[in-house]
Amino acid sequence: MLARFKGAESALVLQSGFTANQGVLGALLQPGDLVFSDEPNHASIIDGPRLTKASRHVFRHGDVEHLR
Repeated sequence: MLARFKGAESALVLQSGFTANQGVLGALLQPGDLVFSDEPNHASIIDGPRLTKASRHVFRHGDVEHLR
């Protein structure tokens, strides 16, 4: 019904942003991938890569030099 309303072939509804982040990141990331994460990211964005065993580099908020 939602897909028809949006004019899409299908739709997926998740209960929260937390479950959406975990589901999407879990589906996309694999061991050996590298995620660059801004320090104040929400816990769901931190946990998603952790659950996939992807590597994570956390950089200070808005600090491009630290990111490099």
